Amino acid sequence: MSYRQKNIQLHDLAEIQGGMTVRSRLSEDSVGGVEAVQLGDLLRSDTFLLSSASKFHLEGKVERYRVRDGDLLFRSRGDRNTAAVVVGSADETAVAVSPLIIIRPRVEVVLPEYLAWFINQTPSQLYFDSCARGTSLRMISRKDLDQLQVSVPDFEKQRLIVNISKLAAQEQFLLQQLAEKKKEYMDFVLLEQVRNAQLHWREAGQ
Repeated sequence: MSYRQKNIQLHDLAEIQGGMTVRSRLSEDSVGGVEAVQLGDLLRSDTFLLSSASKFHLEGKVERYRVRDGDLLFRSRGDRNTAAVVVGSADETAVAVSPLIIIRPRVEVVLPEYLAWFINQTPSQLYFDSCARGTSLRMISRKDLDQLQVSVPDFEKQRLIVNISKLAAQEQFLLQQLAEKKKEYMDFVLLEQVRNAQLHWREAGQ
């Protein structure tokens, strides 16, 4: 199937800004605090649920750092420089804390889920490998992120890619579950063999 595709730098596809800089360790405040998301909250997931955000005491102006449904959070530090899609209801928000970088896609050009998928693929990761800074803790600069070349097909192709990716991830999850169940079953069978053998030995010794 043929389709139209463009290569566009990320800064032309999205509004990009750094997360809120916090000078000291955040302290939780479940009563008067503000929902916030930190690098460690993303773990290895490709999505972040706003409903899971914890509340912290934050000082200063936080509004510009709020993320909403459809935004992306980019892990600018660590061994995996990938993006997660923010998921939530229309009235849910959370403050993104540095070193997370906020990516707000131009939805008239690119789907958030497709953009996150592309950022997380091997060609993008190789690009980040080539421009990573730091030895003990690697870091991707805002400038390097801005210049990432993104291949943008039409919306139909974007949706198809996103749907196939989701199905592949679901298949992988189910295969892993199946493998675990098969192992549990085999362990059960082997234990039964051991029990039967012990019973046989006891009866033979009588």
